[in-house]
Amino acid sequence: MKMLMISILISMVSLPAFASVNNKHSFIHKIPAKNKIIDFHQGLSCRDCYFPNEFKLTVWNMYKGKNESWANDFDDLMYESDILLGQEFKLKGEMKDKLINPFEQEVILATSFISWRKYKTGVTNISKYPTVQITPLRSKVKEPFIRTPKLSLASSYRLEDGRDITFINIHAINFVRKRKLEKQLKQVIEYIKTTSGPIVFAGDFNTNSKKKIKMMRKLLSEQGFTEASFTGKDKRMKWLGNKLDYIWYRDLELIEANVLGHIQGADHKPLQASFRIPIE
Repeated sequence: MKMLMISILISMVSLPAFASVNNKHSFIHKIPAKNKIIDFHQGLSCRDCYFPNEFKLTVWNMYKGKNESWANDFDDLMYESDILLGQEFKLKGEMKDKLINPFEQEVILATSFISWRKYKTGVTNISKYPTVQITPLRSKVKEPFIRTPKLSLASSYRLEDGRDITFINIHAINFVRKRKLEKQLKQVIEYIKTTSGPIVFAGDFNTNSKKKIKMMRKLLSEQGFTEASFTGKDKRMKWLGNKLDYIWYRDLELIEANVLGHIQGADHKPLQASFRIPIE
């Protein structure tokens, strides 16, 4: 919450140092070239195995590992998950050690920008199974003043029946009007239209107003997605009473979804869901 307040204060003050001469890069943060967005780290001993027909997914904005219990919480969550979609990684310190030296995991890092030109930050898809396709989707819109884009990261995995299952991890644009968030979501939807097979679209949608939530629900419902409903206490991160984190799915059966309110490793609480792939 403290970081959200700081970001708002920054966005309210127009400082020349936050603007860019050519409107492509921030003076504070470096935006990587398209061929430099993805870092890939392989720790799997199982290179040819199929993604399971019943699986557990975790979605977590990791707050750049700032909270003391992050590393232990990360280990516990990865132990019980087949795939983790993480937002706000920081390729520095303890978090860097975990992500670039994976144990029985495949780690895909998609860099939104190099923060203060020192360390990479963005989204990460971490799985116990090998990918068959990786696609970063960088937003065409940027956050105000600091002029940095946000990323969605799509990764696909082979199922035993020969189809692919695709996971799209989003950290949506923040501190912008509804139409700019809508533009980013429509950009991802255009990619979704090129895919086949079951799909999960989840992450931090930064839906910090009721208008944004309504828009998101309309767009994704039109594409055949279902919003996951959570059992038990729903302790998802909120801004002005509006929930930010969501799991949407298509061509899958939801077994159960929960918000892990006991996890203290980040300001956002992890979302966890179990799915089953229907037999065709």
